Amino acid sequence: MTSATSAHPYLVLQQAIHDAVRRNLARIVAAFDRSAAPPPSEAAVRFWDIVSFAVHHHHETEDGVYWPLMRERRPELGTLFDRTEGEHAAILGAMQAFEKALAEWDNGGDVDGVRATIPPMVEAIELHLRQEEADVWPLIPELITQDDLVALQTKAQKVVAMAPERMLGFALEGAPDAILRLMETVVPAEGLNHMLSQWLPEWQRTVMAFAPTL
Repeated sequence: MTSATSAHPYLVLQQAIHDAVRRNLARIVAAFDRSAAPPPSEAAVRFWDIVSFAVHHHHETEDGVYWPLMRERRPELGTLFDRTEGEHAAILGAMQAFEKALAEWDNGGDVDGVRATIPPMVEAIELHLRQEEADVWPLIPELITQDDLVALQTKAQKVVAMAPERMLGFALEGAPDAILRLMETVVPAEGLNHMLSQWLPEWQRTVMAFAPTL
């Protein structure tokens, strides 16, 4: 993690989410590799349910909470944020294709249908991650101040308020100390302990059921 990323709390969070997305895409690629038996379909569906929820709501908070403020402060960057939102839409389409194939396989279909949807999904997500990191992240320290963060994070938390356990275990796995320090500033100690003692282990059990060696 770069010093620039470490210097801004929202970049610390962004880095943790992007790391989690890449880590779990790699698990999907490895789990469905043709050289090995596929994972249990029920475990794959459960794993994907959490991953897709986390990715979707990460993009929802960007498009609905963070990017509008950045657009407001730099209107000339509208084309950039239009592009990132378009990338989010492309990712959603690729994820829906994977999810449809996964459901068909879980209902007795061919696992090769699942495998066929993985490369385009990985390509769409990786392209977006690279472009966002290159083009949007450098703007964040200028356009989102420390004073903005409390209000923005409160608004963003409402997006996952109905099912935080489906997001936070995913994000906290392997998270650096900087993430935990950031969480301590916005989450009561009891809530943070609940995340670490219950939601994170629940996510880890989900991963073990899906890909125990990955």
